[in-house]
Amino acid sequence: MGGAPGTTPTTSTRSETTVIRIIHPQPELGRQTFLDVEFVDGTAEVAELHPEREQAILQHGFIIEEHLVGVRLEDLGVRELRDVAEVEGIALPAKAKKAEILALIEAAPLRTLSDVAEFDLEAESRREFMAAHTVPLGADED
Repeated sequence: MGGAPGTTPTTSTRSETTVIRIIHPQPELGRQTFLDVEFVDGTAEVAELHPEREQAILQHGFIIEEHLVGVRLEDLGVRELRDVAEVEGIALPAKAKKAEILALIEAAPLRTLSDVAEFDLEAESRREFMAAHTVPLGADED
């Protein structure tokens, strides 16, 4: 995998299909750099993150999210599919089997940004916007 700014080879167990998003605790429009990681408008995306750098970033109040990309739903387990359904706002029967969960996820309409949150950047600061509209991976969405 090619290196992105701020990345170094790691022995981490992250999959090659994972994108790591880092959210700056004090986001600003434009470019910022912290520990050789370049942030654009308060966020950075990297393919790899050295464990020591990850620890330092977390200690300084940054939020780290991991996102799977290029993964087929059929390759996920039931627990992971339930997580996908929860994030997408899809109600599942308590005892739904994998095939039923897949069918419900695939039948759900695609969400757009306007479905998730309508916002006015002039009325909110960038930091307030990010705090109100960012859900870390694995967090419950209300």
